Amino acid sequence: MSHNLYSKRYGLFALAIALLICGGLALFASVTSSNRFLLRSLGVLACLASVHFVRLSRVHAGSYVTASARNVGAGTPERPRPTMWAFGAVSLIAVGISYFYLYEDAVDGYHELLPVYLFALAMLVCAWVWGYLISKVK
Repeated sequence: MSHNLYSKRYGLFALAIALLICGGLALFASVTSSNRFLLRSLGVLACLASVHFVRLSRVHAGSYVTASARNVGAGTPERPRPTMWAFGAVSLIAVGISYFYLYEDAVDGYHELLPVYLFALAMLVCAWVWGYLISKVK
């Protein structure tokens, strides 16, 4: 492996980590201080760009290819099972229900704290499940 390719791979990976940190800080700042839509949107876009750069860097490709070649076969990617797709659909439904519950609480004047935590939990689970599904689909 040449030195130029080595630095290019890890340079993209370092850029991805920096974008992830900046996106996380932007999301945190948008929630805690001013709750600005533009700042939140830029934070989400930075996190998505970070995921894209991690995939482009292919820093982890060497160990993944050998493990998948051992388990699945030569060159065939491992596809998500139907149960994971079902979890993805259920997580989207849970996000919709928790958003409706949060909206109803907002109309009443935010008197409860439970809808906020339920919505945050549903979004975290949904992000984890759909992140896994998207990483397995090529």
